[in-house]
Amino acid sequence: MASFIVGGQDRWESAIAMMKDARPKQWSGFMWEDQLMQDNHSKIQDCQIAATQAGHPKSCVITVKPDAQ
Repeated sequence: MASFIVGGQDRWESAIAMMKDARPKQWSGFMWEDQLMQDNHSKIQDCQIAATQAGHPKSCVITVKPDAQ
């Protein structure tokens, strides 16, 4: 139904359009977090494995890129 109302190509695209419109600041944060996870996926995955093997939380080093100007 949302795809029809919003005019998106599919439900996924329609949901994105609605989220961007309804809460742009939260959408921006979500996209930043997603990029951070993608940029550090292997480091985070390795750290999670190490924490599981150790049986307690582990500190991990990740890379955070500066905001695009």
